[in-house]
Amino acid sequence: MSQRVSSGNSELDKLNGGGFIPGSLILLTGGPGVGKTILSARFIYEGATKYGDPGVYACFAETKKTFIRNMQNFDVNFETLTLKKCSNS
Repeated sequence: MSQRVSSGNSELDKLNGGGFIPGSLILLTGGPGVGKTILSARFIYEGATKYGDPGVYACFAETKKTFIRNMQNFDVNFETLTLKKCSNS
């Protein structure tokens, strides 16, 4: 079995053979309210806080302030991480 990276959700990890394959591209699809945002945010947060892995979360549906507040409801505190703004300048 190849090395796997936890998704941050133990039930999902059981379903997909122990986690995601490192370096793979994961596409999450689904209707509103099914958990795409929290799954991807938790994956990035766990990678950063447990393993020191960098991550990027891009969202066009809500402000940074709203995103951070919403994630705190799921015990995912992005305020503790270094947030960097990307720009061309």
